[in-house]
Amino acid sequence: MVDKILENKVDDDFGSGRNEYASGSGVLSQERTQPQCTLPAISAPAKSTDVRNAYFDRYGLYQTVLHFDVPAGELQSDKTLERFVFEAIGAHHLEPIVDGKLINLSPISIAGLPKERTALPHCPQDARYVVRMEGLFEKTPLRTGMANWGGNAFFTATGNILAIQYFGKTVVKGDKDWEAYKFFFRSSLSGMVTAFDHLVSTHILVSNALAVASQEALTEDHPLRHILTPHTWATLKINMQASTVLFPKNMLLHRVVPFADEAFEAADGGDGKLWAMTSGLRFTKFMDLYAKYVESKGKITGAPEIPFFEDGALLHKTFHDYFKSVVALIYSEDATQCTSKLIADERAQAFLKNFWSQTEGTPDFYPAEFKPEEAGKDCGKFTDLLTELVFHVTGIHKHVGTVADFFRDTSFCATSWKEGETSARPKQTMLMLQRPGSALRANPLPAVCLISGGRLRPPPLQRLKV
Repeated sequence: MVDKILENKVDDDFGSGRNEYASGSGVLSQERTQPQCTLPAISAPAKSTDVRNAYFDRYGLYQTVLHFDVPAGELQSDKTLERFVFEAIGAHHLEPIVDGKLINLSPISIAGLPKERTALPHCPQDARYVVRMEGLFEKTPLRTGMANWGGNAFFTATGNILAIQYFGKTVVKGDKDWEAYKFFFRSSLSGMVTAFDHLVSTHILVSNALAVASQEALTEDHPLRHILTPHTWATLKINMQASTVLFPKNMLLHRVVPFADEAFEAADGGDGKLWAMTSGLRFTKFMDLYAKYVESKGKITGAPEIPFFEDGALLHKTFHDYFKSVVALIYSEDATQCTSKLIADERAQAFLKNFWSQTEGTPDFYPAEFKPEEAGKDCGKFTDLLTELVFHVTGIHKHVGTVADFFRDTSFCATSWKEGETSARPKQTMLMLQRPGSALRANPLPAVCLISGGRLRPPPLQRLKV
């Protein structure tokens, strides 16, 4: 079946008359003519939600709303866009503007950009936050008729939308293209986060490396394997599905994004231009970002609290305390003895080397302190590494991975749309609605740990004899 799909070239079906919404009645008025027969008029969707209702909700196949529960009548509002950014999937791409500089707060950023950047030209004078995608996808080839991802959105100090830029044009509320530009921005942001922050970074560069290293380097009875298993449960199964369904040319992801064949596969069979961008991704420790968030928030009058950082700091501290106790329990509570026993633990050292080897294609993705020669020789840095990885595959994964909430209506968010339109066509909507359950659907996990006095506590472990 996979071979047949791979051989079937992507066809967006824009010119046939079949891949269109009915006007008004929901029934196509024209008859369909095929060789040797004439078929009667058929029911057709009048809007994208008709596709979801008919083929997914009707059979209980589509995921229920997880956290972005917005009434249908409010989806297109400015307030919902502000929530979409400050309270949902766009929060980690917000850049505060402080003293004319942009402050990067993303745990997954792009190489070559300094930590503080000069603000964009044509930036509204009273803008204090921006989400930028300009310059990321302009060189990625598109299929004929498709619109591209991109654009920037500017917000006031209190988080209200001011203006949106899209490929050289800026619009503000009241302009005739305002609603269209909001759709372009929401769709581009959700597509970018899904492809790079969710699929590439969280699933492959973090969780896959963690799962492989744990299973290949740690014995079944090693306490680190015991501790990490709940956080890597079913990871390899899910990522194997993703490698088949999402990464290759002509497969599902290719069909629901606007990019041409060369974006997924080079002429020589190597990485396409889209996946080649992976080498530019960089990982930043969450609490380093949190410190910049707190500092910038203090300099912007009326700045809203951003749940990604406020709640994230609580979860991160919980995991750090948890892994600090785990490492002390496995090795020693004394820092010197802990480090000595960590260095002597051949399995732990093999785990670190294996983990690092999983990202040879992106050697600069992780900070240097995560390398075996540093994290393997200091219990504090080892604790930080475990904390960051598990925080990423839990909290950050939940943040970037709940895309099903946004794709319920592809006039709100769509990963591909015909140039000049503001909703995915029926065919692309059908394919998009299949994606949340195709490979990256969450699996039930075993218990992470025990709860004692409201705090995380490691399950019973024996101290490692080294």
